[in-house]
Amino acid sequence: MSKMKVGRPDNEEHGTYTIEVTILRKEAGTNSNYQGFIHFWLTGGKLGVVDELLYFCANERPGSINGSVRCLGLLRVDNITTMPCCPHCGMPFRNRNGDIQAFDTQHFMGSLKDLSTKVAMHFRNLRNNADIVLVRTRTDTSFHEAELDRSMSPMQRAKMKDMLRSDREISCYTKGRLEKDLAAGGDLVARIGAFLNA
Repeated sequence: MSKMKVGRPDNEEHGTYTIEVTILRKEAGTNSNYQGFIHFWLTGGKLGVVDELLYFCANERPGSINGSVRCLGLLRVDNITTMPCCPHCGMPFRNRNGDIQAFDTQHFMGSLKDLSTKVAMHFRNLRNNADIVLVRTRTDTSFHEAELDRSMSPMQRAKMKDMLRSDREISCYTKGRLEKDLAAGGDLVARIGAFLNA
């Protein structure tokens, strides 16, 4: 089972879930694009307690045109291994080829507004019950791009991951702090955007 540790302020209210946003690269310029991926976690609890990686259902909703509307319901690994169908959309987990239609990563590439809107959508879908964790690289060098390079040898990948780890910084926008900011009149997409771009 995949797990993570995230340091969270223990004097703030935390969500049941964690939306982890990893920014691998930010292009130069005013209208810059962000590249990275999103993971979802079931929060383990207070500071130092491990969290459980969640999967999301990638089945197309009935009536969807070319995959334009997907389920995206969150699943624990036990759901996938013990249940034949997604409890959210009712569709089978396996397609006609036998491939499981559940993944643990959402890739993104787009503007800060696009990313903020996507994270806000996930936050609302989780009934505003999530912390948002930002993982980003401090510098923009070529080995960050290697994260997406599948042609590397295992030794090269291991070395690259060590370099990435040493170059990351992690920030947490807790559910409690976000709720206070929204109660003071802040806009959800704008607040998330300011956090991701801080």
